[in-house]
This record gives sequence, C-alpha cells and structure tokens, in this order.
Amino acid sequence: MPVEPKGDFEPDTLYASVGRALSAWEMAEGMLGRIFALLCSADFPGAERAYGVVSSFSGRRDMLEQAFESYPGRTEPVVRDLPALLTKFHQFSARRNEIAHGILWYFSGLDENFGNYLVPATYNSRKRISPEAFNALRPMTTDVPWHAALKYAYTSSQIDYYGRQFFHLAGEALLISDALGQLAAAAYEEKFSG
Repeated sequence: MPVEPKGDFEPDTLYASVGRALSAWEMAEGMLGRIFALLCSADFPGAERAYGVVSSFSGRRDMLEQAFESYPGRTEPVVRDLPALLTKFHQFSARRNEIAHGILWYFSGLDENFGNYLVPATYNSRKRISPEAFNALRPMTTDVPWHAALKYAYTSSQIDYYGRQFFHLAGEALLISDALGQLAAAAYEEKFSG
C-alpha cells in the first residue's frame, strides 16, 4: 500500500485503528478455531484451545488444511471454500503482523510535518533498511523520501481498511463454520434416528 503524504495528527486515532484491526483479526482467527473443531468432530473448548497452542498462523493453517483433507464432507457447498479462505488469511497475515508489531512514529522534515504513522520497529531489519544504508542513498539524490527506509508506513485509514478486510474474513469463516455445524447436526440426527 503506498505511503499517504500526511499521517494522522492525533496519535490516539492511529492507536484506535490498530486496536480495531487486531480485534477483527482475532475474531476471524476465533472462527478458524471453531472450524478446526468442527472438522475434527471434536469438543469445541478442547479443540479450539489446541488450535490456539500453535503460535504461528502458518502452523495453524497447516493444521486446518490437514483436517480439511481428512474431512468426509469437504466437497459440500460452502465447506469446499475453506482452502480459498485460508489463502486469503495467509495473504492478510503479513499485514496483521505488521500492524501488531509496528510502532507509532511522528515524522517531520525541515519545513514540513508529516504526522504520525505506524512503522516497523527500529530492530526489525526485515522491514526497514539500516540507517547507514539509508544515509548512503541520500547523497545520491534529494528525491529520496523520508519513508524510503521503511517497508510500510500506515495511517489510521489504511489500518482501518485492513481491519475491514479482517472483519470480512471473519464473516466468510462464519459461513463455513455454520455449514460445518449443519453437516454435523445432520450426521448426528441420522445416526440416532435410525
């Protein structure tokens, strides 16, 4: 996402956006925990807690993919959409991590105040270049923008965009969870009605 020319004037606006986005992500992940429990025909609290023990999203995604491949109803409508949904989750997980591990930073130049942005922490060498490398760029041109050393610099509106996407993921996961629940209820009824 391109860096917006002006950041947020009020830091609390940015902090509130971070909180909303991370809450939406956790809601979506909670739905995946429920899906995992349904795929495993397991007790909800136990399976969801086991799902939560795995600390990385990629590990939890692997668990879901394995459970899905073993699930007899994986070709049923809505349920068959789970692999595509997991791909979307994977694509957004990097943004979630940036939001979760970013820090608020105020930027200003000699004649201009740019505002507050959420940026990579100073120790995050994968998301920002070193100060030495950045300073080496500067003498070559005066066109190097202040954010050239950073892989991202988000404003509240950009974080809110991601939060909405996370919320949509939760909605898609809820549909799959409901479909799995209906299949489980039908199987239970068939088992005991005969």
